Amino acid sequence: MLAALLALALFVVPTAAATIPEIRGPVTDETGVLAGDEAEIEQAIEELLQRQRVQLWVVFVPTTDDLSAQEFAAGVAAGNSLGVNDALLLVAIEDRTDTIWVADGLEEITDAEIDEVIETALEPRLADGNFGAAVVATAEGLGEAAATTDATLPPVRTADPAATPPAGGGFEGPGNEPDGGGSVLLPLVLIVGGVGLVAWWLMGRRRVKREAEERDRRTGRLARDANALLIATDERVRDARQEIGFVEAEYGEAEVGPLRTAVDEAREALRGAFAIRQRLDDAEPETPDQREAMLNEVVAHCRTAGAALDRETARIQALRDLERDAPTILERLPGRIAAVEARLPAARTAFDALARFASSTRQPVVGNLEEARKGLDGALHATERGRSALAAGNRRAAGREARTAEQGLTGATALLDAVDRLATAAGDAESRIADELREAEADLAAARSATSDSEPSKSSESRLTAAATAVRHAREAA
Repeated sequence: MLAALLALALFVVPTAAATIPEIRGPVTDETGVLAGDEAEIEQAIEELLQRQRVQLWVVFVPTTDDLSAQEFAAGVAAGNSLGVNDALLLVAIEDRTDTIWVADGLEEITDAEIDEVIETALEPRLADGNFGAAVVATAEGLGEAAATTDATLPPVRTADPAATPPAGGGFEGPGNEPDGGGSVLLPLVLIVGGVGLVAWWLMGRRRVKREAEERDRRTGRLARDANALLIATDERVRDARQEIGFVEAEYGEAEVGPLRTAVDEAREALRGAFAIRQRLDDAEPETPDQREAMLNEVVAHCRTAGAALDRETARIQALRDLERDAPTILERLPGRIAAVEARLPAARTAFDALARFASSTRQPVVGNLEEARKGLDGALHATERGRSALAAGNRRAAGREARTAEQGLTGATALLDAVDRLATAAGDAESRIADELREAEADLAAARSATSDSEPSKSSESRLTAAATAVRHAREAA
């Protein structure tokens, strides 16, 4: 009896926490997400059956509880006597898991083809919430997979799986056991303990299996992303190498130098990525964790290469935009230069006002006004040269002069801003010092008032005198 009960536990425990649905038609939807799409889905299922003699059953459930999607699908297939030419699409909405089970009779549909149907037809549409379209696309994908071989197809199975109940077994109930009193207790304890051990063992197996499946799926996605990124980065590096010649012809060696450096950096990173990819493809196998880490390295190398190219692509594009917009920029530059020139008198006043502070205070901005004047003059002359280039039809030279003028104007603005900021900061500090001196003088007066009714000690009088002297010196310095 103990052996029989343990055998029963092996069958019951894996599905004890999950209810296997009974299939009563082509579509079993316990979630309601397929409402309104049943007709289109059933038409796709019927076409698959008539054209490829594959009977597809669709099951949507909220969750598979503690079972993996693959385990749950196998339970549905076994519990509903699926076989021969049957295929089962299972989707667990809340778990966001899915799988496709096919009977042994559909050997023409390979595991690789099933994975492709899941990755290209099923999961992208599930992710978008197009559940009906996901089922239809899956049926079409299975049809294409089944059509890739001329293997002899099994006869069409039309019976409702619910009409053939799953095979069952029985065991003798306690009513057929002799009443042995205490002699029954030990077997019962052994039975309960045995079932518990089996349950613990099965739960551990399911957990390990789920973790392995999730890791394999994650690594598979990572491998696809890494391969796609590797190909795209290789193409970008090739394009950038061709771009070097164009940039040199357009803007000269001064502008093409940084691009060459960036391309060299990208090529070095790309070589590292390809080296790792070759190690992944060699005869020496890696552990799953090693493979995942190496794929992440491939992605990191490609991103390093892409960042170097992005930086230079943006810079070169800015040059071309400047050349394109040169007429507008050169037209507006005189007014912008005049606006900054108008700030010079106020900046001179602010700088001169700093003379009342220690010489070290204004040292950081000594020479700013003169340099700003030079920058504005340079911007004005570059603007004039740019306009002349435009008049001569040389837009490229006009763009270069516009950039020179922009740089001179930006530099002059920054120099004047520095003078204004320092003058403001010094004035604020001066105001705070005056307030703090008044507070210190008030504190001294309060201290003397507190000691006026008694004879202060020599040490107290000495401290008060020193404090008063310090406040007086600070006032004179301010």
